[in-house]
Amino acid sequence: MKLKTKLKIGLGVIFVLGVASVLFWLSTVDYEIKNDKIDSIETLKIIESKYLADRDEVWQMLLDNYGIQRTEDRYITMKEIEDAEKKLGVTNCDLLGIAIKESSLNQFDNGDSGYSWGVYQINSYYHDISERTAYMVDSASDWTYANLISNGYPASRVYAIAKHNGSINKQAVQAYAFRVLLVAERICSLK
Repeated sequence: MKLKTKLKIGLGVIFVLGVASVLFWLSTVDYEIKNDKIDSIETLKIIESKYLADRDEVWQMLLDNYGIQRTEDRYITMKEIEDAEKKLGVTNCDLLGIAIKESSLNQFDNGDSGYSWGVYQINSYYHDISERTAYMVDSASDWTYANLISNGYPASRVYAIAKHNGSINKQAVQAYAFRVLLVAERICSLK
C-alpha cells in the first residue's frame, strides 16, 4: 500500500474517533452540568458554614460531602489564598472561587490523569509549570492570576476564568466560569 493511501486511512480513522469523542462529550454535558450545580450548592453551604458556623460542623460537612478528614490544612489554604488576593489586589474573591471549585481547597490535589496539580488544578499538559509552583499556594496564586490577566482579566472576567478551565467553546467550561463567579461572589458577601 502506498504511503499516501496509508496516510488517508490513518487520517480517516482519527477523524472518526474525533467525531465519536465529540458525540460522547455532548451526551454527557447535561449530566455534568446538573451534577456540578448540585456540587456548587453543597460547596456554598460549606463555605457559608466555614464563616458562620462552629468549626466542628464545617469539618463534619466536609467529611460527609467530600470524604475530607478533619485537618487545619484547608483552613490554612483558604487563608493563604486570601493573603495572595490582597497582595495581588484581587478584591472579588475569584482566586478563592477557582480554588474551591477546582480542588475543594486541597493544596495537594492531583487530577486529569496526573496532569493537573495543586489547589487551582493547573494542567501541566497545556501549561509550562513546575510541580513545585503548582503545589505551593502562593506561587500557584501568582501563576493563576498572571494567567487570568493574560486572558483579559478583569475586563473579560468570565472569559479569563473559563480559559483557566479549558476551551471557551465548550458549554461545560462556560458553565464552570459562572459557577466560580457564584461561589466567589457568595464568599465576598460573607466577609
